Formats: sequence, C-alpha cells, structure tokens
Amino acid sequence: MSRSFEPITRSEKYREPNKFFYIACEGHVTEVEYFQKLNNVGELCKFVHYERPEEDKNNSSPKNVFNTLKRNVKSEGLNPKTDECWIIVDRDKWGRNLAEAVQECLSHNYRFSVSSSCLEIWFIMHLVKIDSLIDPIKDALLNNPIFYIRKDRKKQKVQFCESYLNFLLKTQLDQNFSYEKTKALPNEFFSKEKIAFAIEQAKAIEESITDPDYIYPTNHIGSQLYELLESFLKFNEDNQK
Repeated sequence: MSRSFEPITRSEKYREPNKFFYIACEGHVTEVEYFQKLNNVGELCKFVHYERPEEDKNNSSPKNVFNTLKRNVKSEGLNPKTDECWIIVDRDKWGRNLAEAVQECLSHNYRFSVSSSCLEIWFIMHLVKIDSLIDPIKDALLNNPIFYIRKDRKKQKVQFCESYLNFLLKTQLDQNFSYEKTKALPNEFFSKEKIAFAIEQAKAIEESITDPDYIYPTNHIGSQLYELLESFLKFNEDNQK
C-alpha cells in the first residue's frame, strides 16, 4: 500500500457517522497537496490518497489511476454505507483510455471526477467566474495549448491553463504567489468561500448539460470535482455533533 498522507484511523468519538474518501490522482504533487490541506477543513471525514509506485509514477493515464485505486482499496476496511472511492483525472488527450477508465469505475461502483481540459480548471474556478471571461480565453482554457518561455536562461514548456492560473494567483491573491505543478497552492486558496465559489459554478455548468448520454466533460470547460467537494463538505456539516 502506498499512501501519500499519514494513516488516518476512524475516530472513536465519531465512530458513527465517520467517512473516508479514498482517492487516486493523475498528478502526484499539486492535487495531492490540495486534498491533504482539505483534510484540515473537514473534521468528520477525511481524504486518503494512494500514490502510484515509484516505477509507475510517470504513467498517469486514467486507467492506471483506476488500477492504483483498485489495487489499494482492497486492503482497506471500507464502510460501504459511507465511504467513497474516487479517481481524479484530466480530459487532456486521453480519449479511449479515459472512457475505459470511467467504465471501470462504473462497474466497480467507484466515483470519478474529470476536469476539462485539466485539473487547473478546477483551481481557476476558485478565483474567477468562467462565464465572465472573453471567448479567446475560454477557447484557450478548453484547448490548453503549449507554448515555451525562457526561465533562468532555460527554455521551459508551459500550458495555457498553468500560465493563466499563475496570472490569477498574482492578480487575485498576492503578486508574490506563483503556480508550479511541483509546489502546493497557497493557504489563502483554501477558504470555504473560495471552495463554495468553485463548487457553485462547476455545478451550474454540469447541470446545464441536456444530453441524456452525457457522462463527463469533453467539449466544454468543466470539472466534476465539485461533486466530491460537495459530498465532503456536506457530510461534515450534516453530522456535526
């Protein structure tokens, strides 16, 4: 078993209700730190993250994320009445691999969160209303093009969503903040107000979809992470002693 958080045991004081969210993520730095910090927000339920083994760390395909979760939850004492299992993945260019991972989740009664085009969309939703952006920005967020910049005299590959999130951190929070995939988000990012702001607009986008066969976002900006965060916060609020 490869946990990236310290082991958490069920609380004796709050044995019922008590809830764990078992998760596996496509990335292994920023989103892991994000959920670890969210554990400080919740009191009655916690995230437990499973890391891919070292030799498999560079294989971030949705199917491999699913396999990581499946392999690890077998050894957990899941409470089927409360606990949830989730994969956290990006739409990116995964195509069939993503579709197969989602079907595996459905067949195993796991939950899934797909962000389109990538996880940074969810973080961006904490800071700005997507609908308020001009169309060229929306198009770039959806397609997430790659460009190159010079940093410390070296050529560095950057995707648009990373760059735009970096811009928002500096302009909306603090000019000294920056976004890097290898670093945690600033603490100011974790206020319940910002989380609620992201949930509200992500949920509105999903609920506007009228296609009866819709499963996850592919052709529009969106993030299903709101479902996971909504469940996490709601459980804490509903079961306060």
